[in-house]
Order: sequence, then C-alpha cells, then structure tokens
Amino acid sequence: MHEGAADARAPNVARSLVTIYCLSVAGLLITEVALYTSMPSTTGLFVGAIVTVTTVMQLLQIWTEKPMPGKDCQGRDTVD
Repeated sequence: MHEGAADARAPNVARSLVTIYCLSVAGLLITEVALYTSMPSTTGLFVGAIVTVTTVMQLLQIWTEKPMPGKDCQGRDTVD
C-alpha cells in the first residue's frame, strides 16, 4: 500500500481500509489524551495537534496522486 496508495490504480477498497485504520488510531490517541490522562491542557492540545497533522499527512499520501517518474507535480518533464 505504501508504494501504490496514491496511484490511480490502487483499489478504492484498499484506500478506504487504510483510511479507516488511520482515523481509528488517531481517534484512539485523541481519546486517550483527552479522557484518561492528567496532563495540562496545553500539553493535551499540543498532542492533539500533532495527531491531527500526522493524520492529515497520512491521508494526503493515500488519496493524492503522485507524479510519474521523470515528471514534476504538474506533469512536466524534469531535467536531471
């Protein structure tokens, strides 16, 4: 899934399952921080922000297209 997740040929079922996994892990972490710890609220907000940013990065890697080898992100040929 890591190599081909953002490839258009990757099955949407696989993408959906990985998305569900990422969201469930993020939800578990946020729930643990919010409900079961006695850390200061600023620390909890910081941990929540890290979890959110990490989750967004993972979802972008799953659902956005990667450029083809030898092309840049806009489809132009790259110069080596």
